[in-house]
Amino acid sequence: MSAIWGYIDFSENSSLEDTKKINDMMRDGYKSCVIDRFNDYVSDSFCLGCGIQYFTKEAEKEILPIIDDERSIFFTADAIVDNRDELLGKLGYNSDDKTIPDARIIFEMFDRFGESCLNDILGLYTFVYYDKKNGICHMVNDCIGGRAIQYFFENGKLYFSTLTKPICKSMGKIKANMQWFADFLGLDSLAYCIDYNSTPYEGVNRMPAASYYSFSAQDLKKRRYWNPQVSTLKLSSDKKYKEIFVKTYKEAVERLVRNDKLTMLLSGGLDSTSILSLIADSNKCKNVKLRTYTVIPDPKYKKETAGNVVSDESEVVLKTKEFFNAKGFEFDMQFMSMEGINSWDERGDEEKILEMPYKSMLNLLWIKAGLEESFKYGSRIALLGSYGNCTVSLGIGDMYLYDLLKRKKYISFLKECFTLGKKYNTSFIVNIKNMRKVIRERKAVSKPRVIDLSKAFLTDKAIEIFDVRNRLNKQQEGLINYDKDIETYKKLMFNEANYYNATEIRTRYSLASGALYRDPTADKRLIELCMSFPASCYAKDGTPRRLVREYLKELMPDNTQNIHYYGRQSSDLADRISGEGSRIYDEIKQVYIQNMNSGFIDVDKAISELENIRELGSEAEIFDILRLEYSAVALEMIKIINGNVEKNVTKL
Repeated sequence: MSAIWGYIDFSENSSLEDTKKINDMMRDGYKSCVIDRFNDYVSDSFCLGCGIQYFTKEAEKEILPIIDDERSIFFTADAIVDNRDELLGKLGYNSDDKTIPDARIIFEMFDRFGESCLNDILGLYTFVYYDKKNGICHMVNDCIGGRAIQYFFENGKLYFSTLTKPICKSMGKIKANMQWFADFLGLDSLAYCIDYNSTPYEGVNRMPAASYYSFSAQDLKKRRYWNPQVSTLKLSSDKKYKEIFVKTYKEAVERLVRNDKLTMLLSGGLDSTSILSLIADSNKCKNVKLRTYTVIPDPKYKKETAGNVVSDESEVVLKTKEFFNAKGFEFDMQFMSMEGINSWDERGDEEKILEMPYKSMLNLLWIKAGLEESFKYGSRIALLGSYGNCTVSLGIGDMYLYDLLKRKKYISFLKECFTLGKKYNTSFIVNIKNMRKVIRERKAVSKPRVIDLSKAFLTDKAIEIFDVRNRLNKQQEGLINYDKDIETYKKLMFNEANYYNATEIRTRYSLASGALYRDPTADKRLIELCMSFPASCYAKDGTPRRLVREYLKELMPDNTQNIHYYGRQSSDLADRISGEGSRIYDEIKQVYIQNMNSGFIDVDKAISELENIRELGSEAEIFDILRLEYSAVALEMIKIINGNVEKNVTKL
C-alpha cells in the first residue's frame, strides 16, 4: 500500500516523452505524503505508479507495479489483505508464508480466477490490472470501498489516482463540480453527497463500494460484485447465535492485528470497548503492545455531564483500564485534549489534505491526531469502531416490538413490554399506554421524511437549478419503513453514505500521517452475518444493543453493561470558537462577503445566522456552528479547485 496512480491512452497515440511528463506530474502530487518508497513504470502510451507505505511487515517486500512483459500484463495496487492464510492456501502456497506481500496475493488471485475471486478477498484495496494486448484495463475496489480511487476517462484516455490532485496536475483543466457542492450544502446533516460516484471535481469520478470496472478504447463497463442481501438465519437456540457472533467478530478483530505495536481510539461506548475486550481475550494479541487514545475536552472548556450526555469520558475509560488490568491485560492509555486548537484555524491544512470540504470540523482533527500519535508511537495500524452502530451495536428500539406484532407473536409482545416496564421501573398504567402507542404506530402509514432546506445557505435559484429538493426526495425512496421494519432497516448495514465519508477522509489521512485506521465493525463477513440475524438478537428481554451487551457480556467491563448515556466528542467546539473573541466570526463573515455575487450562497441569510451564533457564544448549538463553518469551507474549496480565480466560480 498505499497510493496508486496511472495514465493509459488506449489509442496508443501518446509518446513516451508525453507519458513520462504525465507520470512525473502525477507522482509529484504525492510529494507531501508520508511515503516509505516510490516505484513506477513508464512505457509508450501508459504509466503506472505506486507509493508504498509500510503498514504491515509484508509491505516492505512489495514490488509494484508488477510487470509481465511476455503477456503484456501490468498491475498496481493499494492493498492490505486480511485473510492472507486462506488466499495463500488457494494459490498453493503455505498459509503462513510471510515472503509474499499482499498486493502480489491479489494479483495472482485475479490473474488466475478473474472476477469470481473478488468475494473471497478480505481487506482494504484498490487495484488496476491492465491487459495491454487485449486493450482492457480492469479497476477494482474492496467490498466496502475502503480505499479511495478517482479517475477521469474521456476520448479513450484514462487517468486514475488515489488522490485527486495528481489527476488535476496532469490534466490542468479541472473545475469545481457545482452539483456536488449543491448536494453537499443541501444535505443538512453530516452526510456529504447523494451520488456516490461523484467528487467535488468536474469530470473526475470515484469508484463506489464493491465495484468492478472495465475500461477500453470504446467504453466503460461497471458492475457491482457484492451487494449483501437481508436474510434470516435460523439457528436452534440463542446460544448458537451468540457463538457464531462472537467467533465472527473476534476473527474480524484478530485479522487486523499484524504488527508488534497497535493503537486504537477508545471511548466509554460499546463499540470501541467491545473491540478492546476481544483483543484482551485473544491469544494472538497477547504479546502486542497496545496504546489507546481517548479524546477529552480542552481543560479550559471542560463540560459537565448534562442529562444522558457525557463530554469527558476519562473516568469511564479509566475504569475500563482497571477492569482489564485486573484480568492481566495491560495497555498504555493516552488522553487527547488538543488544547488551544480550534476547528476554524486548522482548516487550511485540512483543505489541502482532504481535497474537499468536510463537516465534522473538530472531530476530524482529533481523528487525524490519533493517526499522527500512532505513527510517532511506532504503530502503523490504529483500530476504531465507528461503523459499530450499523452492525455490532445496532439499536433497533421499538422495531423489535413492531417485529413481534408483524409476525403475530402477541404473547411475546406483551411479555417484552412488561419486561421493559420492569427493567425501567414503570407502572402498569404506563406500560399499557406504551403498548398502545407502539400498536398505533405500527398500524400508521409511514410517510417519507419532509425535506427541509430552510437552514441550508443555498439560494432558491441554486436549489432550483441543481434540483436539490428532488434529488434529496429521491434519496428517501425505499426507506419509508426503515424506522419500523427491521428487514428494511438492516439494508442500511451496507451503508454507502457512511462508506463515502469514511473512505475519502481516512484514505487521505493515512497518506498524510503514515498510519492507517482499520474498523473491524465494518468487516465484510460481520456485515453479512448481522444482516442475517433476527430482531431478537438485537433486542430481547429489555436488553438493547444485545449483540454487545448480552453476547459479549462475559468479556466486557461491568461499567459498560448498563450505559444510560452517550459520549459526545468535540462538545467544546463552541467554546473553542467563542474563546477567540470576534476574530473567527469576522473571518468567516469575510468568506461569505467575498461570495456575495456568486448567486450560489444566500449570503444575507448566512451572515444573519452568523450574528445570531456570535451572540449566543458558547451556548450556540454545535451543528449550527458546523453549518456556518463547513459552508464557508465549501466556498473556499470551490475557489481552490478553480485555481483561486474568482471569475471562474460558477455564476447562476
